[in-house]
Amino acid sequence: MRLWNRRARTPSPALLVPVALALVLGACGGSRGGGAGGDVGDAGPGDAAARDAGDADDGGSSDAGTADDGGSSDAGTADDGGTDDDGGEPFAHLLLPQIPDNGGPRLASPKLVTITFPGYALADQVEAFGDWVVGSAWLTEVGADYGIGKGTHAKKARLAFTPPATWTDADLQKFLAQQITAGALPQPGATPSYIYVVYVPPNVTVTNGAGTGSCMDFDGYHAEAQQGTLDFPYAVVGTCDAADPAVPLLENVEVTAAHELIESATDPMDTPGWSIVADASPWAAVPGEVADLCLGAAPYAEGGFFAPRSWSNAAAAAGGDPCVPAAGGVFFDVSPASDAVHDLAAGSTLTLSVVGWANGATPDWSLDVMSGEGDFTLGAQLGSTAMGPGRRTTVTLSVPAGTKSGSYGSVLVTSSTDGGRAFTLWPLEVYVP
Repeated sequence: MRLWNRRARTPSPALLVPVALALVLGACGGSRGGGAGGDVGDAGPGDAAARDAGDADDGGSSDAGTADDGGSSDAGTADDGGTDDDGGEPFAHLLLPQIPDNGGPRLASPKLVTITFPGYALADQVEAFGDWVVGSAWLTEVGADYGIGKGTHAKKARLAFTPPATWTDADLQKFLAQQITAGALPQPGATPSYIYVVYVPPNVTVTNGAGTGSCMDFDGYHAEAQQGTLDFPYAVVGTCDAADPAVPLLENVEVTAAHELIESATDPMDTPGWSIVADASPWAAVPGEVADLCLGAAPYAEGGFFAPRSWSNAAAAAGGDPCVPAAGGVFFDVSPASDAVHDLAAGSTLTLSVVGWANGATPDWSLDVMSGEGDFTLGAQLGSTAMGPGRRTTVTLSVPAGTKSGSYGSVLVTSSTDGGRAFTLWPLEVYVP
């Protein structure tokens, strides 16, 4: 996961997997918690101040079922042939997004370097995971839309170095460069092909420039290191317990590592590759890399190993579950009328309507909201937590008074039938002018 300064297009020091979602994807900021946990905040008083808010009326609300163009200028709509809950008319919803190729590099045949340290209890297991993942059916399927194929496990490096209890990302990058220069790790070459995956011992906290730490704010991240003449992608995997105590430690570590591997392959460097980074898209606030967009999908198991499901443009375009390998069953979600990023002044509220949709017959499900990426915590209050195909409810968003101009805030509206252990999502985002 990459955290972006979305106005300046400058990446933050790390691409994080939040530990709050560790029960689902085992690792990509946010605080530790479970599932799609409670309301992000209460909607405060104030008038809506929305611009480009779909078919917003004077009260600042948009209706997902009444916009005569489907409520979207960009994403388009789909008609599932279902009926809404108040008039029996077919309902439309926004199409799922396509992840664009922004022109950055990719690792078409990733060369994995597995890095562990003395006394690391899972060294044998993560090396075996590395042997599996580079030739797995999982990697072939999740990489297919993006030109990523099978890779090689180039090196298993058990380095004779004991990391400090608190290890900054800057120092970790310098350490990797030193090990490459010394010959302990392979040279990256002029074109990115290696991904250096560092497994952090459980008694070590890796911190980044934003002041966040491994196993507290995230389970893993990936980034680009630029050290002298060396320029290479790397990933950090914390040895972190999942938020769900029922998930074994090794499963959480494997899911985190695979998450960072596919995102490093598709979007390895600071120049964006396959990722949604546009200011105009709320999906960039999930954030918008391939595994991030499937953060609610249940993990995939193959050959005794675990990996996350990942976004497929082809599957999304087909109108079903966009996360592969497919889990099977009916896909359901909610959609607003517009995929715009709404302008909303500090101290103001905006009420949006969302409609439920599914690609087949399905029982009703539960809605919740959770924090997305942003510069502040966006308040969100659901009109109802019950949802089904064609049903509508509202989401009232509130920007705290005093929020700095130029800030972004987002929430994810989640749909689940199992209490949030697995969920689908739709992001809503505001910009404070």
